[in-house]
This record gives sequence, structure tokens and C-alpha cells, in this order.
Amino acid sequence: GPGSVGRFFSWIPGVGETMNKYFTRFESAGNVIQAIVDSLRSGRDRLKRDNETLLDDQDRMRGLTLKLMKMIAMGMTLDSKLTEHAAGLLQGSEEQKFFNEEVLFPLRQRIGDLQTQLAVNQQGYVAIEVIRRNNIELIRGAERCENVTIPALEIAVTIAMALANQRIVISKIKAIDETTARLLRSNAQMLRTQGVAIYKDAASQKIDI
Repeated sequence: GPGSVGRFFSWIPGVGETMNKYFTRFESAGNVIQAIVDSLRSGRDRLKRDNETLLDDQDRMRGLTLKLMKMIAMGMTLDSKLTEHAAGLLQGSEEQKFFNEEVLFPLRQRIGDLQTQLAVNQQGYVAIEVIRRNNIELIRGAERCENVTIPALEIAVTIAMALANQRIVISKIKAIDETTARLLRSNAQMLRTQGVAIYKDAASQKIDI
């Protein structure tokens, strides 16, 4: 049904109905555009919240990176000292074999695990940074769309509806012109044929002598 603008024009005789329909359509289009704006704002706010969460994740990853680097450095230092100690043991002895298998090997496994964890953590940090920067660009894009594109869309919708109304009027005028022309041609034919018949009837004797 018509909104407030349409109801305002409804009282104008001969114009109110057309204006009412026009503004009803305009208000309906306005509702659609407003829904688009609301969706843009909702998406923008969601991206902002995502970035806040991502920043917290990056802070946590940064702290974990420092912790892992310290642990790896400590492990490498310990590995170096234990390797020197193992070199001082009797080559091929059970003591050296036990030291290598039960001390050095687990330590190096642990260092490898820490290095893998560090690489994964750093990759996650970089990936989050890319996502966060993309979110910033998307937020800017949404704001530009709201400030520039949406007003242009509103103008385009208004013009499109006005042009559509013009096209409707043109088609009505054309239909009326064509109908009038057909009617005039039909009248002319009837006048020509019917006029001759009337003249003959009027001029002829009505009673057969």
C-alpha cells in the first residue's frame, strides 16, 4: 500500500492516483535499497569484529613464537653440549649407544617438533595478517559503496521509474491515436457506403406501382 508520501498526493483530483502509484513504487524501491544498506553495514561491522578477534590471535601467536624460539635455542644449545659429551665417550660402547638413543635422539625429535610448530605458527600469523588487511580494504569498499554507489543507485531507480512512467504514457497515447484512426476510417467507410444507400432509398419509389 502507499506510504506517507503517496497518501499525501492521493487527494489531488486526476493526479493523485498516478502520483500515489509512483511514490508507492518509489517507497518500495527505497525499502529494497535500505535493505541493501543495512546488509552492507552488517557485513562491515562483522568484518570489524573479525579483525578485533584476529588481532588478539596475532598477539597470542606472537607470544607463542617468542616462546618457541627460546625453547628451540635452549634445545640447540643443549644438543651441542650433549653432542660434545657423546663424542668423549668410548666409540661403539653401550654407554655411547644408550646416550645417543635415549638422550640425543629424543631431544632432537623434540627440537624438530618445536621447529615445525614454529613454522606453522608463523604461517598462521602471516595468513591472518593477509586476511586482516583484506578485511580493512573490504570495510573501506563497503563505506565507499554506501557513500557513493547507493546514492547513485537511488538516482538511477528514480530515473528508471520516471522513464517507465513516460513509456506507459507514450504507449497509451499511441494506442489512443491508433484506435481513433481506425474508428475514423471505419466511420468514413460507413458514411460512404451507407450514405449512397440512403440516397438511393430516398430517391426511389417506395411503393411498387
